[in-house]
Amino acid sequence: MALNLEYYRAFYYAAKAGSYSKAAEKLCVTQSAVSQSVHRLEAQLGVSLFRRAPHGMALTNEGEQLLPHVEVALSSVEAGERKLKRIRDLAEGEITIGATESGLTHYLLPRLPVFQSRYPNIGIRIKGSQSKELLDMLKIGTIDLALGVTPIPADLPFSITYLREFQDAFFAGPNFWDLRGKVLEPKALLHYPLVAASVGSSFSSNLSSWFNQWGLQFSPQISVLTTTFVLPFVQSGIAVGCAPDLFVDRWISGGDLFRIRLTENPPKRKIFLATNPELPLSTASQEFIRLLQNRDLY
Repeated sequence: MALNLEYYRAFYYAAKAGSYSKAAEKLCVTQSAVSQSVHRLEAQLGVSLFRRAPHGMALTNEGEQLLPHVEVALSSVEAGERKLKRIRDLAEGEITIGATESGLTHYLLPRLPVFQSRYPNIGIRIKGSQSKELLDMLKIGTIDLALGVTPIPADLPFSITYLREFQDAFFAGPNFWDLRGKVLEPKALLHYPLVAASVGSSFSSNLSSWFNQWGLQFSPQISVLTTTFVLPFVQSGIAVGCAPDLFVDRWISGGDLFRIRLTENPPKRKIFLATNPELPLSTASQEFIRLLQNRDLY
């Protein structure tokens, strides 16, 4: 049997008010609409729900039996409606964001305070991973949006917005002071111990393709899990570091570390924002994306 919520709503308010006209006022409809809904519900159920009373109308025994069940159901539905309104009005909700280390550190974190100050009751969950894995998560819907870094496949079925450009750079410390001020050919870098993020990352993929132009293989002596682990190896003089200049320029500022100059630099890359058009975005996610894309705010 098909369930029409409006029939039950009309029955409930008529039962509580003891009057079709008072129920109509509560529901902001006509008295006729309430009466018709109740009569249709009675016809559907095959019972009479109201009887005439000296001062209006009263429930039949069948109506008395039905009312508490309808009250519980409508209470649950209306609670759900209130919750959805709060979510729609950004009074509550949650966003799950996937981010690479570069996307998190140099794009997401500086912008989070603006969003949180406006919508303090929206929860933020962040899942960190490499770009390829983030896109896999986005495909199956375990994250709402992804902040990754290029390179990525060109035929992805996602909506992609490029947010910020950067370049991979090489840097060193006092143990490699002879490189300071020199301009090296890229192949000369392979004569030095290198430390870089792990194979399989967008960073490693970009540099591998770059060195392959000269028939060279990019194979760092030290492979670390994330970019921030590169810094201690350079500071201790163990190796020459490779990292996005977003990190390198901050690390070398005012210290003993320096950036290595090259005759040719690696291809520039970009931080991107990706969403899956096949998955609906919540109001909170839409507003968060709007803030991410509004460069005038920062």
